[in-house]
Amino acid sequence: MPSTNEIIRSTLDRLTGAVREINTDHYYIHSGIAYKAYLEIGEVTDTIEYAFKTPENEYPHFKNLALIALGGTCKVTIKRGTESNPLVIDNAGDAPGEGDPEFTELTGPNNQNDAADKTTQVVITKTPTYDDSGEGDGQGEDWAIVKVLGDDTNQFTSVAETQGNPNEELVMKPDTYYVIKVEKIGIDSPDNVLLTLFWYEEPEGYLEEGD
Repeated sequence: MPSTNEIIRSTLDRLTGAVREINTDHYYIHSGIAYKAYLEIGEVTDTIEYAFKTPENEYPHFKNLALIALGGTCKVTIKRGTESNPLVIDNAGDAPGEGDPEFTELTGPNNQNDAADKTTQVVITKTPTYDDSGEGDGQGEDWAIVKVLGDDTNQFTSVAETQGNPNEELVMKPDTYYVIKVEKIGIDSPDNVLLTLFWYEEPEGYLEEGD
């Protein structure tokens, strides 16, 4: 059992005596519970949708969604279900290389710590079916939106992220479907679209007052 002095010394920088610290994301990567997935979508000529199914007993803390696009304006929306407007998934869609052989854009999800043996139970599939008519229950509601602006004449690359500061995150429910909707806005089709997802998972996601 380390002494109190040993514990204190272990938290201090040897040269300056300052307290050593890392942010929570860095800590969770060291703990082996942080994951990243990439969707290298390419050109978006219409709406493309993915189902994001969370693990049964873990709360994914969705820390960041980074969107990069070249050319036209691109928008990504995360849709969730609510009591008044549930998200009813009729079919989760196709896994990579299965029903949709063209679904080759997904890389991961991979653990951010290569020394960790824990794997996520998150499942990402393509082209889920649900009621998206906007006229009745089942289509869910928009939860988070990221948009990059561009136009075909300038051909510049735009970058946007959901994370405005390191303390922001979206806490997702266990064993729940979410929809990630990618769409072009306007006439020009964005090209070279890359979507990067980062989250960590833990068994707690909500602390009631007094906990």
